[in-house]
Amino acid sequence: MDLRSLLSEYGTWRARLVSPTPRRCHFSAELAADPKATKRKADLDALIAKIEAGEDMGPHLSARVRQGYDPNAPSLAARKDRDLLLADWGVHHLHLTPKHGDDLVFAVFRPEDAYLIGLYSHRDWARRSVLETLIRNWPDAGLVIKLPLLMGLTNDWGDRDRKQLREAGISIPAIEYDGAVWWAASLGQAADGTPGIVGQAVMGLTWTLHEWREHLTDRLAEAEQAVNRELGRRIDGDWEPMIHDNTVGIVRGGCFCSIGQLP
Repeated sequence: MDLRSLLSEYGTWRARLVSPTPRRCHFSAELAADPKATKRKADLDALIAKIEAGEDMGPHLSARVRQGYDPNAPSLAARKDRDLLLADWGVHHLHLTPKHGDDLVFAVFRPEDAYLIGLYSHRDWARRSVLETLIRNWPDAGLVIKLPLLMGLTNDWGDRDRKQLREAGISIPAIEYDGAVWWAASLGQAADGTPGIVGQAVMGLTWTLHEWREHLTDRLAEAEQAVNRELGRRIDGDWEPMIHDNTVGIVRGGCFCSIGQLP
């Protein structure tokens, strides 16, 4: 695979994981009022406790997260290995218990917060109510973005049509709600099921690396000056490529100089 494709595949796979870090849980009003949530309270409370403690969410994720991806497969066949709900809207689905089953918790994860939208099933991948719940409960949390310059959509698709379009590689990240147009913060999906936000990060990093390649002598000189200035002394030796905490960079004499972020 070429570098751009490899970074895209890595970023798409990595986005499906939930980093094991403690998070504050926020609950939608719809989840709190759902009779099914009351019925499954013990399982829901156990999942919430794991999220708040920063435990591994792996047992609650789809088994496909652990499977490989065939870049040579036809585009539509390859998309079966993608999480299109996550790619299009930035919404994870967690199995309520490690035994899996049909009860799913739809949620959006941020570094320090988890927003629990509601209980859904495997038939609810494109429910308009998912985005509506995000808008009603957390309009200012950056999970959905209000587009004030747009007056409306030419077609506000139904759930079934939206699901079919998504599976065909067409992104539908926007809805009209309460007189405004709202856009999922994930930026929608690409035709191959890559999250738009991953594609944006890949373009940024590959452009930076291209710029470094074109002006390598100047960039290395700038890195050397920055490191020497920071340490107050000269560091000799060869620069070596390195990835540290998901940051791409170069290291010399034990000093790391960042270049860009992996998607």
